[in-house]
Amino acid sequence: MQAVMKPDLSMLPDNADQLKEMVASFQLDLEKSQEQIHYLQERIRLLQNENFGRSSEKHYRQDGRQLPIFEQDKTDQDVLQTDADHSIIVPAHKRKKRGRKPLPENLPRVEIIHDLDEEEKVCPCGAPLSRIGQDTCEKLDYVPARVRVLRHVRFKYACKACQGVEDDGPTVKIAPAPVQLIEKSMATEGLLAHIAVSKFTDVVKARKKNRGKRANNKKTLADEALDFIGKLYKIEKQARAHEMTPEQRYSLRQEKAKPILKSFEKWLEKTKPLTPPKGLLGKAISYALRNWDKLIVYIQDGRLNIDNNAAENAIRPFVLGRKNWLFAGAPNGAAAGAAFFSLIETAKANGLEPYAYLRCLFAQLPLVKEQSEYRDLLPQYIDPALIKASQPEPKVGIN
Repeated sequence: MQAVMKPDLSMLPDNADQLKEMVASFQLDLEKSQEQIHYLQERIRLLQNENFGRSSEKHYRQDGRQLPIFEQDKTDQDVLQTDADHSIIVPAHKRKKRGRKPLPENLPRVEIIHDLDEEEKVCPCGAPLSRIGQDTCEKLDYVPARVRVLRHVRFKYACKACQGVEDDGPTVKIAPAPVQLIEKSMATEGLLAHIAVSKFTDVVKARKKNRGKRANNKKTLADEALDFIGKLYKIEKQARAHEMTPEQRYSLRQEKAKPILKSFEKWLEKTKPLTPPKGLLGKAISYALRNWDKLIVYIQDGRLNIDNNAAENAIRPFVLGRKNWLFAGAPNGAAAGAAFFSLIETAKANGLEPYAYLRCLFAQLPLVKEQSEYRDLLPQYIDPALIKASQPEPKVGIN
């Protein structure tokens, strides 16, 4: 702690007027210091009241086991792709085995068969094609509370009658590969929807609040303000309980809320000189008086709400979860995050379950051919039947 310097009394002037000026200057500095101390004390109490518990979430690590959703400038990198750790020993050196790790064998498998149409199983020479093999690829899927592997099987066909005969046509036919949202990715639309919902919707924070004691005078002023606000909200609760029309709500507010607001305005004007202007209560009072016309506009229209709680609740998941994605990685990643929030919250506003909507959206996006078709996939325009059709299990066997 820095030592307090003692004033040199020999340097003080003998003139009484000059001494008074010095005392007045010291008094002004003291008031400013006390005002700053009061402000900082209020900030400390506020932070204590809003103290969060330690988060158990871990930071993202570049260890290959977890990838960011919005990886930028890596269009050729497969989602969830890692190099295998196995090595093949060759004389004189070791060569690292390349390729994708196989998915765990303990996960349930769902086989989805991709076959040619019957008319395509006929060779141009007229002979039927014979199955000569198959091409298999595995995708990691997620159904709520369950992870599974979708094994896509594509049968291959060739004509035995044309073997050894030179021909310009294809010697082997195979069913086309299913379209994907992310090319060459092993993640299905279900897994991508789960990741998006988990990251941008399922944010649960445990709050610990330590309520400290406030000085009696501050508590009294704050409680007086809250009393006015509580009376206004009581009127709104009455309107909701009786399911009033906008016209009825307007009449009720004019009769009951308007007189309370007038009394509240007088109280604010009377209390403003009694509170430090840079204190939290002083700032709140000044803000309310500066925006008074905007504050009371709701009583002029029964369709308006008293507050913007609906918007606040819509962005609450983002506010609570923003520490989970403090760094977006790149500007484009932040823009993608904002787009996800808009889609998810719009889906909620239209009565759609976020996971079901995103799973359907991710399945339909690769099929879009015209620009106008994107509009039909927005939450407010999408066909609910399309969402329902995207959810059932494939009509295939499970290994």
